Amino acid sequence: MKYDMIPSMIEGDLQLQNPSLKSIFKKLYLETYNNDTATKIAVDRLVVQAFSEIVRNKSY
Repeated sequence: MKYDMIPSMIEGDLQLQNPSLKSIFKKLYLETYNNDTATKIAVDRLVVQAFSEIVRNKSY
């Protein structure tokens, strides 16, 4: 198994309304195409930033 993720555990998708969160996820998507030495740290930072935005605002 490539990833340790159980597909049945994924709840589905949701419509993002928060402009900040949309921007973060767009950057995250684009960062995966760079695939250079900084990609891992950049992806980690963006994921943490997304979670903090969700927790702070409780709005998607």
